[in-house]
Amino acid sequence: DHLRTTKYPQLHERISEMSEEGDVSDNSEYEDVRDELNRVRSRMEEITILLSDAIVSSGGDSGTVAFGSTVTVVNTGNGSEQVYRIVSPHEANPGQKRISNTSPVGAALLGKQVGDTVSINSPNGTLTLEIRDVR
Repeated sequence: DHLRTTKYPQLHERISEMSEEGDVSDNSEYEDVRDELNRVRSRMEEITILLSDAIVSSGGDSGTVAFGSTVTVVNTGNGSEQVYRIVSPHEANPGQKRISNTSPVGAALLGKQVGDTVSINSPNGTLTLEIRDVR
């Protein structure tokens, strides 16, 4: 909201003031402000698109993996436990254990319940995960 209500109007006003002052064709300050205005406009458009595609999650049924769920799984091959949050591709960050609902692991987990196992084919072989907890 800050971009739309504060930053963009300020930059637009500054461009108008500079234009009224005279020739801006060789004015580096004018070009910098114009470039910043374009970056702000692009970011506002990007945010509008993200919000138009947003899904409000109600959390789903307890015990069933859904968008927004936090899932604890155990790798049946080596016994290691992992906790993942199922998020949109825009929010995905594997380092923070936030995986996309469209990723191989995220897509395989969706709709499954505690106790289910899923198998995911990877270049290193098949990964089999057992779902231990869903929040």
